[in-house]
Amino acid sequence: LYTEGLMAGGQAPQSAQNRGEVMPAQRSWQTELGYKADLFSGRNTVETALFYISNPLEFVNGNNVYVQDGERVSYGWEVSTMN
Repeated sequence: LYTEGLMAGGQAPQSAQNRGEVMPAQRSWQTELGYKADLFSGRNTVETALFYISNPLEFVNGNNVYVQDGERVSYGWEVSTMN
């Protein structure tokens, strides 16, 4: 599964040189691969997934200016069981 979305831009904090400035919207995306299995005649379910998420990064830089620069990446593996 692959999805893309738009994230609203943040607003520069009052402590930044560009205080109150609203950043433009940016694209985020994620991809996920999963598997689901029923075990023991359907009495138990196991789900597992690998995921990778990329979001734009906003921060106050060394010049005290709020900027959009770089990306925040999250990735991992999750497992759940139900009975």
